[in-house]
Amino acid sequence: MAGLFDPAALFWSPLLGFSAKARFLAEPWVPREKKSGDESLGHFIRRRLGAAFYREAVRPVIRGVYMADPDDLSLEAVFPGLRKKEQTYGSLANAALADVFKKKNAGSDRFWNFKNGLESLTGALVRALNGCELRTVSPVRRWKREGTRGHLVLESGEKFRADAVCLAMTAADAAPLLREADAALSQDLTGIRYDSVLTFNFVFKKEDLLGKIPDSGFFVPAHDATYPFSSLKGFDPTPGGEYRRLRVFISEAMLPEIFREEDGTAEKKILRALETLLGIRSSPAYVTAERYRKALPCYETGHGEKIARIEAGLRKHPGLFLTGNGFRGFGITECIYAARNKAQEILVYCQNLRSGTFAF
Repeated sequence: MAGLFDPAALFWSPLLGFSAKARFLAEPWVPREKKSGDESLGHFIRRRLGAAFYREAVRPVIRGVYMADPDDLSLEAVFPGLRKKEQTYGSLANAALADVFKKKNAGSDRFWNFKNGLESLTGALVRALNGCELRTVSPVRRWKREGTRGHLVLESGEKFRADAVCLAMTAADAAPLLREADAALSQDLTGIRYDSVLTFNFVFKKEDLLGKIPDSGFFVPAHDATYPFSSLKGFDPTPGGEYRRLRVFISEAMLPEIFREEDGTAEKKILRALETLLGIRSSPAYVTAERYRKALPCYETGHGEKIARIEAGLRKHPGLFLTGNGFRGFGITECIYAARNKAQEILVYCQNLRSGTFAF
């Protein structure tokens, strides 16, 4: 996700003022940080690139893409590469110069998705698990340990015994399931911040949109403008080219007043803003609104310490595993990698358990 933030690319933006660019050019002479420990992304940028660059370039980008304030985000957890570059090369400018002489595989920074939506991924997983018993509508009430095995208790009262249990969900959802078994671990999970997000999906006829729409990625409003959304994403035209889709994101943390509006009221405010931005001629052909409560994790400063405490707590419960977007990356790709690694970890655990390697 660090590729979404490139100080050198932001420098060439015509929106940046002279003072911001002048301070940016002085970055090679800023001494590296000698103190150890985490710091916020906002503090790091102001320290190395200046307050004007932070205010005019970084803050609006981060608020639009991550839907969080840079002063809340952990540099170590979200952009570890920036601190590593500073410590290794002394400055971001020296690191950029070193990259020029490295042979790197050119990757794409474009956002991608499955042709038929993310359901394609879950559908493929279900097919790959052919032969397994799947309970798709069976809410879990709690996890507890009895002897050497874990027990899952469903809302229906049904119990499952298992050598290994993986709670693949948000930390906020996992916390209440573990409250009875380990109050301290449950509390540590609760300490990971989650924000709520409201999304509007609009479908417009192509001829009703006069303004330019980004083909992919996020359109971030100017930092000094007032828009009733955190960010806007444009999608490619529908197969026939007749319609264009737009998705608007509203973060409760960034725009609490808009988030708390009724859907219809918020929709009207958004459409008035889009009329100015995109020259909309008429109402959308289709609109949906979805609220995702406590769904977007915010890796606050000190996030690494929280994860270390959670991992220490898990060591008290062999056979219990956690994965999800609250730990080491909340992008789709990062969650997939984390899930694959966790599956391998569970496999090794079960193999060792059956061979008698583990003793309780």
